[in-house]
Amino acid sequence: MKKNLAQTVLLLLLILLTISCKKNKGATPAPPTPPVITDTVIVPGVDPPVANTIGFFLDDWQPRTFTAPSFDEGSMPATATNTVTVDATSIITKFLYLNLDTMLFGGWVL
Repeated sequence: MKKNLAQTVLLLLLILLTISCKKNKGATPAPPTPPVITDTVIVPGVDPPVANTIGFFLDDWQPRTFTAPSFDEGSMPATATNTVTVDATSIITKFLYLNLDTMLFGGWVL
Protein backbone atom coordinates (compact mmCIF):
# COMPACT_ATOMS: atom_id res chain seq x y z
CA MET A 1 0.00 0.00 0.00
CA LYS A 2 2.80 2.44 0.91
CA LYS A 3 4.67 1.55 -2.27
CA ASN A 4 1.62 2.34 -4.42
CA LEU A 5 1.07 5.62 -2.56
CA ALA A 6 4.70 6.64 -3.05
CA GLN A 7 4.53 5.79 -6.75
CA THR A 8 1.29 7.75 -7.14
CA VAL A 9 2.72 10.82 -5.38
CA LEU A 10 5.88 10.61 -7.49
CA LEU A 11 3.82 10.35 -10.68
CA LEU A 12 1.68 13.34 -9.67
CA LEU A 13 4.78 15.40 -8.87
CA LEU A 14 6.32 14.46 -12.22
CA ILE A 15 3.14 15.49 -14.07
CA LEU A 16 2.95 18.74 -12.11
CA LEU A 17 6.60 19.50 -12.86
CA THR A 18 6.09 18.79 -16.57
CA ILE A 19 3.02 21.03 -16.77
CA SER A 20 4.60 23.89 -14.82
CA CYS A 21 7.70 23.96 -17.04
CA LYS A 22 5.71 24.36 -20.26
CA LYS A 23 6.84 27.36 -22.29
CA ASN A 24 4.21 29.67 -23.69
CA LYS A 25 4.51 29.98 -27.46
CA GLY A 26 2.45 33.21 -27.51
CA ALA A 27 3.43 36.56 -28.92
CA THR A 28 6.88 37.88 -28.12
CA PRO A 29 6.70 41.04 -25.98
CA ALA A 30 8.08 44.21 -27.49
CA PRO A 31 11.52 45.24 -26.22
CA PRO A 32 11.47 48.11 -23.73
CA THR A 33 12.02 51.56 -25.15
CA PRO A 34 15.31 53.11 -24.06
CA PRO A 35 15.05 56.18 -21.83
CA VAL A 36 15.53 59.59 -23.36
CA ILE A 37 18.89 60.96 -22.28
CA THR A 38 18.97 64.67 -21.67
CA ASP A 39 22.04 66.77 -21.05
CA THR A 40 22.86 66.82 -17.37
CA VAL A 41 24.87 69.38 -15.53
CA ILE A 42 27.70 67.87 -13.51
CA VAL A 43 28.48 69.88 -10.42
CA PRO A 44 32.07 69.41 -9.20
CA GLY A 45 32.28 67.71 -5.83
CA VAL A 46 33.64 69.33 -2.71
CA ASP A 47 36.57 67.50 -1.15
CA PRO A 48 35.65 66.78 2.49
CA PRO A 49 38.14 67.39 5.27
CA VAL A 50 40.23 64.46 6.43
CA ALA A 51 38.54 62.52 9.20
CA ASN A 52 40.33 62.52 12.55
CA THR A 53 40.55 58.73 12.50
CA ILE A 54 42.71 58.56 9.35
CA GLY A 55 44.61 61.83 9.64
CA PHE A 56 47.67 60.12 11.14
CA PHE A 57 48.24 58.13 7.95
CA LEU A 58 47.86 61.15 5.67
CA ASP A 59 50.28 63.48 7.49
CA ASP A 60 53.16 62.95 5.06
CA TRP A 61 51.10 62.27 1.93
CA GLN A 62 52.59 63.51 -1.35
CA PRO A 63 50.90 63.46 -4.75
CA ARG A 64 52.28 61.20 -7.48
CA THR A 65 52.32 61.60 -11.22
CA PHE A 66 51.34 59.04 -13.84
CA THR A 67 52.42 58.76 -17.45
CA ALA A 68 50.12 56.61 -19.53
CA PRO A 69 51.83 53.95 -21.68
CA SER A 70 51.44 53.97 -25.45
CA PHE A 71 48.40 52.24 -26.94
CA ASP A 72 46.63 51.61 -30.23
CA GLU A 73 43.33 53.31 -31.03
CA GLY A 74 40.49 50.89 -31.69
CA SER A 75 37.23 51.43 -33.49
CA MET A 76 34.18 52.49 -31.49
CA PRO A 77 30.93 50.57 -31.91
CA ALA A 78 28.09 52.42 -33.62
CA THR A 79 25.66 52.00 -30.71
CA ALA A 80 25.97 51.18 -27.06
CA THR A 81 23.99 48.36 -25.51
CA ASN A 82 24.44 49.56 -21.92
CA THR A 83 24.72 52.99 -20.34
CA VAL A 84 26.34 53.70 -16.98
CA THR A 85 25.78 57.00 -15.18
CA VAL A 86 28.09 57.88 -12.30
CA ASP A 87 27.47 60.81 -9.97
CA ALA A 88 30.94 61.88 -8.86
CA THR A 89 29.75 64.96 -7.01
CA SER A 90 29.39 63.35 -3.59
CA ILE A 91 32.72 62.37 -2.05
CA ILE A 92 32.20 60.25 1.03
CA THR A 93 35.75 59.94 2.35
CA LYS A 94 39.30 59.51 1.20
CA PHE A 95 40.36 55.93 0.65
CA LEU A 96 43.42 54.63 2.42
CA TYR A 97 44.78 51.22 1.43
CA LEU A 98 47.16 49.57 3.85
CA ASN A 99 46.30 45.91 3.28
CA LEU A 100 44.87 45.49 6.75
CA ASP A 101 41.93 43.42 5.54
CA THR A 102 43.11 40.18 7.16
CA MET A 103 43.75 41.88 10.47
CA LEU A 104 40.44 43.76 10.45
CA PHE A 105 38.04 41.26 8.85
CA GLY A 106 39.54 37.80 9.13
CA GLY A 107 41.56 35.53 11.32
CA TRP A 108 45.32 35.33 11.38
CA VAL A 109 46.89 32.52 9.40
CA LEU A 110 50.33 31.54 10.66
